[in-house]
Amino acid sequence: MEEKPLAGYIKLPGQLRPFEEVNIYGKVNGFVKEVLSDRGSSVRKGRC
Repeated sequence: MEEKPLAGYIKLPGQLRPFEEVNIYGKVNGFVKEVLSDRGSSVRKGRC
């Protein structure tokens, strides 16, 4: 028996939806005024 590629395909409409959804909120209201370090930087408490 010889393997052959599929002769055709079928395209069906659909949606991927999560099983559950949650809303994420900050612990306090407000905005970040400035960020003093870059992503991935090492930081320590008390250093300016």
